[in-house]
Amino acid sequence: MATRRAPPRAYVTSAYQIDFHIEENKAADSLDEVIQFLISAGKIRQSVADKLKTSSDQSSSSSAQVFPNKDKLITIGLRQNLKAYNEKKLKWILLDSSTVTPSAVGQVMGLMATNGTKETNFFVIPELSPTISKALNLPKISAIGFGSDCGSELDVVFMNLHPIDIALKKKAEEAQKPSSSSTKSTFILPQLEVPKGKSKLSKKQKKKIAGKKK
Repeated sequence: MATRRAPPRAYVTSAYQIDFHIEENKAADSLDEVIQFLISAGKIRQSVADKLKTSSDQSSSSSAQVFPNKDKLITIGLRQNLKAYNEKKLKWILLDSSTVTPSAVGQVMGLMATNGTKETNFFVIPELSPTISKALNLPKISAIGFGSDCGSELDVVFMNLHPIDIALKKKAEEAQKPSSSSTKSTFILPQLEVPKGKSKLSKKQKKKIAGKKK
């Protein structure tokens, strides 16, 4: 029995070409500072033995001394980051390069990064997940978000990274366009294409044409 093929679906792409700057963000030296900051915020997953040891140690020292950045706003995971982003709580979001590899997800992230209010900067970092997940004892990390209260420790890191933005070619085209104030809005009549029917005329049509010629 022949397999039935599904009809092709329409695919809508963005009018803008998004630049993720993956190559520019390949330098993983900045991740060391991010890892140390996450550990100081208590984001490392501890084993049962480590948890028991930490709880006993906390009797003599406060939690603030063990994790000085524990109260900073940090979100780990794509779902938590999207939720915090919609609530306008995040200043920076780091994405693993594999997160934007599916074109649909990449387009959505690109639109969020370029069409938003610019209150949140998105950065795509290659090898983010394997590098940081190993340090934090986590299976996978697709995204990490930071609130504005993390700026004093991580400002230099984010300044050395390239955020997602519109490709330079598209920016140049937009800059060359005249402003709306100096141009009048005009309506261009669309070109209509009449579908071609049958080339042969019926007997009735032939008689009608012959009668007009007489």
